[in-house]
Amino acid sequence: MDGILTRTQPNRPRHLIRWTLLTALALVLSGAFWVPYIQSIITPYDEDAVIAAIEDQYGVHVSMIAVTMGGGAVDFRFQIVDPDKATNFCYDYENLPVLIVESNGQQIKPREHTHHVNYEFGRTYYQLYRNPGGIVKSGTRMTVQIGDLELKHVVAY
Repeated sequence: MDGILTRTQPNRPRHLIRWTLLTALALVLSGAFWVPYIQSIITPYDEDAVIAAIEDQYGVHVSMIAVTMGGGAVDFRFQIVDPDKATNFCYDYENLPVLIVESNGQQIKPREHTHHVNYEFGRTYYQLYRNPGGIVKSGTRMTVQIGDLELKHVVAY
C-alpha cells in the first residue's frame, strides 16, 4: 500500500437507462398534449366552409348576434336558406345553436320552445338567449356551435 486509499465508483448504467426512459416518457406525454394544440394553431380555419356546411346541413345562415334588452339577453338571428331543413333543425333541441364566449369558454344554451313556425325561404328569424351576468357585451367574440359544427369569431353587436 502506498498510503492512498482510492474509492471505486460503482458502475451506474441502470441509473442512466432509468433517467433516459423517464425523460423519453416525459417527452412522449408532453407531445401528446402539445401536438393537438399546435395543430389547432397551424390548421387554418375555413370560415366559408363552415358557413356552407351549416347552410347545407341545417338550412340556416347565421346573420347576427347582438346584445339586447339592456344587456340582459342575446339576440341570435338566422336567415332561412332551406325551409324543410330549418324546420327539422329548429325543433330538434339537441341541435339548437349553443353560443360560446371565446374569452372564457362559457356556454349559453337555448331554452326549449314549444311554438311552431312555418319557416319561409329568405326570411330572417331570431331566438333570444339569456345573458348570464351580462357576460356578452358589444364586441364580444362568440363561437356558434350547431351540432358538430362551430362558426368561430362572430362578433356580437
